[in-house]
Amino acid sequence: MRLRIMLMALLAGLSLSCSKSLDDPEALERNETVLERMASNIGFFRDLAVAVEAEGKVAAWLQDTDHVTVYWDNGRVSTVWPDPTVEDVVPPTVSSVLQDGRLVWAVNGEVLTKGGKAFPVSDASAPVLLTEGADWLLTLAGERFTYRPDVCVKAHRSCVGIDTSRPLTFRLESGTEVYVEQPAWYADLKTRDVNRAFYKDIFLDAGIGLTDRTSLYAANYLGLSLEGISGNSESYKALFQGVIGGTPEDTNGRLLYPDGQPRFRVLFVDGGNSRSHGKSLGDKALGRMRDFNAAGGSYVGTCAGGFFAASGYDDESDYPYYLHLWPGVVLHTGLETTSTGMFIEEDSPLLTYYDFGGDGYLAEVRHNKGGFPASLSGLTEVLALYDCPDNSYVHRKPSVWAFKSDASSGRVVMEGSHPEEAQKGENRDLTAAMIRYAMDGQGTTFLQSVLRNGLSWQHPVGLGDLQCHHFAFYLTDPATVSFSVSGRTDEGFCLSLSRDGFAYPSVAEYSSEGNELRVADLPAGLWYASVQSLATVKTEMAEYGMAYTGNTGILNGIPYTVTVSWK
Repeated sequence: MRLRIMLMALLAGLSLSCSKSLDDPEALERNETVLERMASNIGFFRDLAVAVEAEGKVAAWLQDTDHVTVYWDNGRVSTVWPDPTVEDVVPPTVSSVLQDGRLVWAVNGEVLTKGGKAFPVSDASAPVLLTEGADWLLTLAGERFTYRPDVCVKAHRSCVGIDTSRPLTFRLESGTEVYVEQPAWYADLKTRDVNRAFYKDIFLDAGIGLTDRTSLYAANYLGLSLEGISGNSESYKALFQGVIGGTPEDTNGRLLYPDGQPRFRVLFVDGGNSRSHGKSLGDKALGRMRDFNAAGGSYVGTCAGGFFAASGYDDESDYPYYLHLWPGVVLHTGLETTSTGMFIEEDSPLLTYYDFGGDGYLAEVRHNKGGFPASLSGLTEVLALYDCPDNSYVHRKPSVWAFKSDASSGRVVMEGSHPEEAQKGENRDLTAAMIRYAMDGQGTTFLQSVLRNGLSWQHPVGLGDLQCHHFAFYLTDPATVSFSVSGRTDEGFCLSLSRDGFAYPSVAEYSSEGNELRVADLPAGLWYASVQSLATVKTEMAEYGMAYTGNTGILNGIPYTVTVSWK
């Protein structure tokens, strides 16, 4: 009852004469006074939006702890709404729109409906917005439902993007559903695309328990950038756990960007002792590696690295210090300090990259206590087989296999031997082919938000070094468009626009370094936009691998705000 009284009082207080100009200082002051008076009565409500049915009146207003934003019928905004910081989400904008001659409620510009019918604006159906955790709650006509905004929402070091497969649906406490009908062009909106922007290509894990190396011959051969950790000293244990698991200076760890996206294309894990290596990393670093793959980073592991990606080994089917990226068990071959041949079958994707002498066969691949999969799941691909005719336990068992759980995750490529040690020839080509196949199985990144004309959008976490974030907007008519970014003045940005897909600078129709990209007469339709950070850290070689210097503050993200506008 108290809420009903509040709403009726507000309707009465906000009503303006149709003949009054929106520029009338007295009318504006009177309404703002009403808003200020009502603010003290809202209490635990963070936002309240109310509209009235007459031209020249307030269409909606949003209440915050220290200010109010007023939306007028003609689209004018009398105050600027700053982006909030509550749980890293941007609040929905509740307003009224004219539909079939009457004002109805809209969320973020889209008409709010139930059973196919819009909610008319009235004192009985005025929506009230609250905050509860990472969600926004909305009450309407006496019922309450949860609103999940179409922006990136942090959830245990990962983000989710926009889902256009269905309307924006809210489930009421009564069990019924209310939904916001998406515009027709949403059907053509690409919300995910293969990630193409990374800090570097390969992170080499050659830490405690693994063979101590600082480079890969195959990576040099392919011209790929690489850095990592190396060293078997227990004195490095805490250091390596921080490098991968995170520190206050780099809370995500080196593998991940501030929003949980992969910072490298591939995690390469060397040979050695997989069990002692997993124990040395600890739970936090292991979790970061799993997050890396789930967010789209690919994985290559040779010998111990192949075991390390699995769920278990031999009779230990659920080993807690393995990564569980591949849902299977690796069995030890029992072969020590020897070599085997390998068959690469005609349908193996590795032949896409090299022909291996034209016969698909490798004669001498060093083997040392390696393994093969105990069984194969439906998504596991066999890329090569052991040729070991004197040992029926090993002969023609998978020597190289791969797994990719879904489109958004990275590909996992596992190998039971040691081709990574070869400087040249077919063994080097085998390692190079595994790396290339892993990179071609890169997971997807997502659309951060659909931008609205003239409305700024602040990223809740920020950009990492050389990272690219993606947006979309829709032009109903050709227009001169300004796409701009604001952030720390000491950082550089690259802005891009593309018509057919995510606007990576290398494929975009329009691209420019700086804080604004302005394009005259941009054709109507759906457009994609991106902002990429050009700033990065400096590196110097240390005895344990690469150390970071210079602009290390970027590791925890560059806060930024994007705006697209046109007339």
